[in-house]
Amino acid sequence: MLKRDDGSDKESPMPPNLPPSLPSLDDIDAALAAIDDELAHIAALLDAPADTEVTCHPHHHWWTAGGLAIACGLGSPDMLAAAGLLARPWPAFCAHLAEAGEDECLLQRFPAAIARDRAALEEAGAALLHDHGLLIGTELPPRWRAAPKFGLGAPFVAFGFDAADRDAWDGIWALPLSDLAALGTAFADSAVVPAAGMVLATLVARHRVELGARGAHARHRRAAVAYRDDCARFAAWRVDHPDHPWPSRLVNARQGHLARTTAAALGLPMPALVRRGDAAVWLDAHDANLRFTKED
Repeated sequence: MLKRDDGSDKESPMPPNLPPSLPSLDDIDAALAAIDDELAHIAALLDAPADTEVTCHPHHHWWTAGGLAIACGLGSPDMLAAAGLLARPWPAFCAHLAEAGEDECLLQRFPAAIARDRAALEEAGAALLHDHGLLIGTELPPRWRAAPKFGLGAPFVAFGFDAADRDAWDGIWALPLSDLAALGTAFADSAVVPAAGMVLATLVARHRVELGARGAHARHRRAAVAYRDDCARFAAWRVDHPDHPWPSRLVNARQGHLARTTAAALGLPMPALVRRGDAAVWLDAHDANLRFTKED
């Protein structure tokens, strides 16, 4: 409650719609620092001569690797432990994954592997990040709390992850564990066994084409499963909410884009769709999304 400005002892209610908690100053500073970095990069691109070769933002590699990690179930609390898992000697890394379940994507086994030995993995991860100069003293950079993809992507980039090899990294995670272990046999038998992250980066570089094809297919399969799951959830929601006004609302941008690409793929004129319900009926009748409903 707030004291009134008229000098009375009555109290005024708190203003409505205030959030229950506000971000900390560290979180705000981290977010502002990330924005400043992006603005500085954009300014540098705008100031560059016209014939200057433009490469991707240096943070793009971190962002891409971290995005893949998040898609496979890792989160902010796993930054140190994920780094520690990549720092494990190759045979120990393979053993960790073997004990962590039977997920088809090996990166999806990371959360279970971390849960089995979190404290030790966090200690190893802190040492790895410290050796690469990625910690502030002994702490994770505050900006990683605001953008956890940086922290999750950091150890992958430290071992050589390049965003251009995203498909190949997807491909190496899609290998059966026995095949992955076999590819790394020479490393396991060497006098000095390298860290798992180094082995993975080396294998990606050696088998980029084959792994890239496997990775593109694996990512398509994951996207197809996610799309079908989303469709099933939405269908169930519509059954549970028969009186919801959703069908009478104006077509949204995603429906419009999907209708346009579907019509173009089928050689049909663009339908005149106004309401979301009509768009949903048309899209269902034409097997959209064709990316996932057509046979490969």
